[in-house]
Amino acid sequence: MRNPLFSISFLAACSNLIGCGPGPDVVVEHPDQEDNSVVRDDDGGDDDGGNDDDQDNGGNEPDPDPDPEPEEDTAVPEPEDDRFWPLEGSWFLVNVEMTLDDCNMGDRVIIDVNPAASLVVADDRSFTFNNHFGIDQCQLDVEGAPFICDTRQMRDETPRTDYGLDATILLDVRPSGEFYDEADLHVDADLTATCTGSQCGLVSLFTSSFPCEMTLTLDASAN
Repeated sequence: MRNPLFSISFLAACSNLIGCGPGPDVVVEHPDQEDNSVVRDDDGGDDDGGNDDDQDNGGNEPDPDPDPEPEEDTAVPEPEDDRFWPLEGSWFLVNVEMTLDDCNMGDRVIIDVNPAASLVVADDRSFTFNNHFGIDQCQLDVEGAPFICDTRQMRDETPRTDYGLDATILLDVRPSGEFYDEADLHVDADLTATCTGSQCGLVSLFTSSFPCEMTLTLDASAN
């Protein structure tokens, strides 16, 4: 064991003679005093086995940012369309009759009726009704099931083809009606008859004077 008194005497002598201090390898020991010195590393930092950042997160990389919240869908949904829409496709005619016949030609109009029909609906709720009496272009009411159709013209060539007369009967047709439900409809078609040709007077002997009025009604259902 080193003699503490010798160490103190040596330091004092060195200080008086050459002004030196304790060298890097000289340790001043004091009896009854614990060694609380801290061992420094070469860079002057505490030798604690890691830096402050490693102590904070255990030496791991920083956690990435959590996934961002999905953006909220701010689009305004389209309102439901609760308007009336009829069924498309194949239909058939029922209950065809002439409810008004001032022209005395009902038996010439309702003859050999083909019941087959069809209905096609467009996005604007207009529809095409193709039937034995012609092709009707119709438009539904703004919200409900009533409808009106474009006026169209039918030609009756019977006086010319059957009797050899210079006469043609023209029928202006104005259909309108209503859907009872999506698969059943009713049509009232008002007709105004006129005649063109040099022998229309002869035709009127067997019918009526021109112009004259008729009304054709029919019901139809979807197949």
